[in-house]
This record gives sequence, C-alpha cells and structure tokens, in this order.
Amino acid sequence: MLNLYRYPVQARDDLLKVLHTVKARLWMPYQAALEYQENRMSIIAEQMQRFKDVRDILDKTEESLVNGLDRLQLAKRHSLIRADDFVKGVRKRIKNFQNQLNELEGGQTDVSDPDDLRAQIDSLFESKIGSPPASQQELDALYEEAASRYQNRQPPGYLDAHKEEECYVYGGLCFKRKYGDLILWNQVIEHVKKESIKGVILLTNDKKEDWWWIVRSRGDKTIGPRPELIQEIKTKTNISLFYMYNSERFMEYAGRYLGVSVEKKSIEQVRDFRRIYDLAKRTHERGFAKSETWLATLLPPASLRTQLLAVAASKFSSIAELPPNAKIAVSASQESQEWLQRALAYYRVELIPVRIVAVEIPLALERHVIDAALIELHPSPAMTHFIDLGRIRLLPWSDDAIVSVLAAYPSILRRTYLPANAYAGQNDALLGYAPRIVNE
Repeated sequence: MLNLYRYPVQARDDLLKVLHTVKARLWMPYQAALEYQENRMSIIAEQMQRFKDVRDILDKTEESLVNGLDRLQLAKRHSLIRADDFVKGVRKRIKNFQNQLNELEGGQTDVSDPDDLRAQIDSLFESKIGSPPASQQELDALYEEAASRYQNRQPPGYLDAHKEEECYVYGGLCFKRKYGDLILWNQVIEHVKKESIKGVILLTNDKKEDWWWIVRSRGDKTIGPRPELIQEIKTKTNISLFYMYNSERFMEYAGRYLGVSVEKKSIEQVRDFRRIYDLAKRTHERGFAKSETWLATLLPPASLRTQLLAVAASKFSSIAELPPNAKIAVSASQESQEWLQRALAYYRVELIPVRIVAVEIPLALERHVIDAALIELHPSPAMTHFIDLGRIRLLPWSDDAIVSVLAAYPSILRRTYLPANAYAGQNDALLGYAPRIVNE
C-alpha cells in the first residue's frame, strides 16, 4: 500500500481501480496494516522532500554550467564558440520547470493535510484487516521459532536476520522488525485456516529470494513463490491454490482475466518504479560514501583468522562476475572450504577447490590457472610484492551478498572498521566485516 504514495497518478489510479473490482475478496494481515500506519507519514514527507531535492539539483546545474563556461572565457579565448544564447535558453527552461514545481507542490499532500489516499485505502479494507496477536507470549513463541527458521534459511524473512533486535511497540505488544515478514506470513496462514479459504493470491512488492524462487539463467529469472512457502501453507491449511504476484503482474492479470481496463502505460510505470526504487534502496542501504570500501571477510566458524579473496586485476571487478564453475585456491581447512561454498552460493557459483602453494598464487592468478584465491590477511612477502605492484587485488562482494552471508552466519561477523592491510592496498582503516570475538 505504501507504494501507492510513490506511483505516478495514472498507475496509482489504475491499481486502485483493480482493487475496487475485487474489494469483496480483499484482506490485509494485521502486520501489513501496522507497517503501513507506521511508515505512512515518512513516505508522505519523503514525497514532499523531493520538491526541494529537485530544486537543489536545478540550482546546482545552472551554477555549474555558468561557472564552468565563465572559467573558459570563450569570448576572449575562442574565435567561434559563443555560449550566451545557450545559457539564456537553459536558464529559461529551468525557470519554467521551477514554476511547474511550485504548482505541483501546491497539490502535494503534506503530513498535516487530509490524506485522501488513506481514505480510499480505509474504504477498501474496512472490516477486512486481520486481528492483532493475542498476547506477547504468542509473539515470543514466534520469535523463538523464527531463530531456528532463519538459521536454516527457511523462508520467509531469513534475509532480515542481520537486522537489530529492535521493537516497534504498539497496543502493548513488542513487534520485532527483523521478524516482520514471518509474522505476516503466519497471520496469512492462520486466516486461511480459520476461514477455510481454498484459493489465495498474495500481493507483495518484496522481491528478495526469501520470498521468491529465483533461478539464474541468462540473468535472474523469478519462477514464482519459494516452494517451501507453497508446501508450508498447503500442509497447515486446506488451501488448493496459492499464487504470489507483485503489483505489476497483478495489474497485468487483472486486465487479462477480470476485464478491468488497465492502461499499458500504468503497468510500465509500476515496472519502472520498481526497478528504480530497488536501485535507490540498494544505494541508500550502503550508508557510506563511495570513497569507503566494502570488504567481506571469510571466516571459518572454528577460526578467528581473517581471509580474503584476491584476484587478477584484469579479470573480474566483483565476485558476481566469477564464472559458474569458479576455480578457487583454498586453504587445507575443510571448514574454510564449506564456509566459502555457502557464501558463493549466493551467486550460483560452484566452487572447484584448487590446492596451490601460497607463493605461487600470484602467477596462478595471472596465468588464469585459478579464478580467485582464499588467502590470509597478512600475505607472504612474495604475494605482497605482487599486490604492491597492483597485479593482484581484492575481489569485492556486493552489499546484497554480504546481507545473505550474514543471514547464514549472524553470530560470527560484525560490521566494523578493519585495520589497514596489504591486500587492500590501503593505508587507512576500511569499513567492512571482521570476526566477532567471543564474549565481545
């Protein structure tokens, strides 16, 4: 529901039209309603803030253009180039767009204004929102179950395992944010069971693989809900059909099967929003400047040795670019191997372990005998020499993969500043992940 505040007007109105068509069959889990109410104001404020953000960009663009051209002193130093008319044209366009922004801002809902969209949502879901948990004991029992599920990577929600044990208190109950997906899923199951429902379409814009079955085949392909989710809801209820759609697919099928008129442009707008929003969210979640560096430390559970992946500088820019069957030099520790295999599984990379003497790793990388190497923090002199020359370097993990790895090993890594080390070719501390010392 929160994305309705972000969608373009046409896409929003078309989705609301579809929802009104199936109004009699709608139902919202209590957890979804709670998260909507908790975040609604911040989304409205975010939308209002965008007007200032756009104005700032326009001002900086005009200032940068004028100052840059002034520094060139074209009137004095070039026989042909004259930019005065161009600058006047840009200024006029910027001014016109700023006037449009002022008009649009006047119609934008602010946090203190009546919320017409909320009124429509309230009308759609009147008397169709699930009941809250009966007690804190019920929630605590679910949290205890969640710890086991997350450890076994049982969907949904295990990719939130890295989140803090933060509570959102409402109605005298402590709702832990990291277990929100599982709370919602449990409420769906209980509602289906109580009402003896035979068919369910779960509408969600969560795209993580702890909800969706994603297969890598010439890019990531979403097949459908995770099979474990289908199996669980069918085991615990008498349901016959279970489907899961995002807003884009829901609108597409509504136009096809319900006879609802949905503009193709609306579906494209929802699709484009999802892609842009996902990119912006990943960028925001990094939470640090580009100059800072992400490092993923590979830590065997029984050891406190920090190990890093190093690669030939000319081959890969990230672990995501490793080939499906990567040949990686590993230590003799079987435990290290298992840890690495599980971490690389995020990228659908199957490890082919290769035993190579440490001093020969640089040449093996350069000659492409191996794709990467799992090596200790403090390299041998021979390897340091190659690193100093820039001939081998770190192969960084993506933020998404780090989240996945932390979900699997939440108790042994912590986000911190790592000490300077030769592998990174850095003299300053780097933001990354390091071993969590026992009793820390």
